Amino acid sequence: KLELSPFGQLVASLGGDNELFLATVLMSAQLLEGCTASEGAAVLSCLAAGEMRASASCALLPSAAVLDAAAEIEPIATALYEAQARVAVDQPVAYSSACAGLVQAWAAGLEWEELMCETSLDAGDVLRLLSRTLELLRQVLQAPFVPQSV
Repeated sequence: KLELSPFGQLVASLGGDNELFLATVLMSAQLLEGCTASEGAAVLSCLAAGEMRASASCALLPSAAVLDAAAEIEPIATALYEAQARVAVDQPVAYSSACAGLVQAWAAGLEWEELMCETSLDAGDVLRLLSRTLELLRQVLQAPFVPQSV
């Protein structure tokens, strides 16, 4: 009888462009350690954002804790991308911290009008980013075997 490992169950419980990438990042024990709720939302928005347009800009900067956590995502993404390429798996390994400060400010309670004044994104793009972030947060709350720090 075959059974999924705890990591396999986590991968299976997630939905996104690359569930293996999401699960691998979530299993990084220290990723969100010491982050506030708004900082955690900002870090996870890096995964929900995927690839942002090069022209996307946000004047709201994320906290140092968010930048540190986002920096931990890069080596994971690089290693997974290289591993997938070696076996000809064509799955995106996309993330972006370009608008993490926007998500952090929104999660901390900044009003919509103020958010929109701080970004070059149109309202639909901001709404999509926030919706994808909320969906990922919802999945993480319900996913099995996610470390307590997340």
